[in-house]
Amino acid sequence: MASSKFRKMLNKELSHFAESSKSGTQVSQFIISTYMDKEDDDPQMPQLEVSHAEPPTPSTSTTSESPQLSLLGKAKTAAMSRISGVRKLRSTYGGQVPEFGVEGQRELAVHMQRVSTQQWSTSDHYPFKHFPLAPFIHYMTGCADASLKCAFLNSTDGLLDEWGPNIFKINELSKGHSLTAITYTIMKNRGLLKTFEIPPGALVTYLLHLEHHYRDNPYHNQIHGGDVAQSTNVLISCPSLTGVFSELEVLAAIFASAVHDVDHPGFTNQYLINSNSELAIMYNDESVLEQHHLAVAFKLLQDSNCDFLVGLTKKQRQLFRKISIEMVYTSLVYGLRKMFGSFVTVSFLSLNFTLM
Repeated sequence: MASSKFRKMLNKELSHFAESSKSGTQVSQFIISTYMDKEDDDPQMPQLEVSHAEPPTPSTSTTSESPQLSLLGKAKTAAMSRISGVRKLRSTYGGQVPEFGVEGQRELAVHMQRVSTQQWSTSDHYPFKHFPLAPFIHYMTGCADASLKCAFLNSTDGLLDEWGPNIFKINELSKGHSLTAITYTIMKNRGLLKTFEIPPGALVTYLLHLEHHYRDNPYHNQIHGGDVAQSTNVLISCPSLTGVFSELEVLAAIFASAVHDVDHPGFTNQYLINSNSELAIMYNDESVLEQHHLAVAFKLLQDSNCDFLVGLTKKQRQLFRKISIEMVYTSLVYGLRKMFGSFVTVSFLSLNFTLM
């Protein structure tokens, strides 16, 4: 009896709630269908009638859907659509992926590989250890003689593993796609594409889409993103760090470096907070830029054409996301320091001793 009275009172309150808005109707439907036992309904108790229902959409299934799942799905879609700066995918990359991820001028190989052009005489006896570069040397010198010798210093390693490659030249030769060329080449050279079964086309599609979301700022642009990715690659290549990081940690570190300033508006966190900007309001004045960079980066991954992490398990994806968030949240510098710990000090001390 008491239960029946309670249900009558609940039904009355929900009726008023449902009349206020469409969202109220959805909530009331969910509560009634989930928590009110229809089998024991009092026949004298009036049932809640909904006067306005959501119109069906073309993508709506004809089969009945759980109210709670419908509400959660709509809430997720609405929330994700409010991420500022996210734009639709312009194109996907299909077919054979070029050596460096993007089409570029032939000289690009010289700037992506460790090559010394100090001596070009045929009297120099330096073998072509990295034979695929021969066509590029031919292009640069105009000499078709295969006996032409060039100085290749440890040519199995690339300039991307050293400090100081000409990032601006790489951007020029890659036709404005330095971030894609650098990040793709680093991941490929490290064997990460094979280790995690990363589809090359999906990776290039994501990186090009990521570049599209970098703004044309004087500093926080896609060139800077590629530059930081290359610098991170050098840091984690220190001999003293060999075997310290797992392959997944390396993948996350390169990814975080590439995305860490995507859609940067060109202002500091403090300026955005003081000016009461939309980004500051969205992220509650807490690490505004860092949260936004991460939101955009992972939102782009939700496009099936851009999801290059399809080969990862659920646990691996969660760990990948956690590492990436920690690195970007701490502005990379502190993230690298946290990852390296004392190894950073040892590495730089070793470097100083070497230079001395």
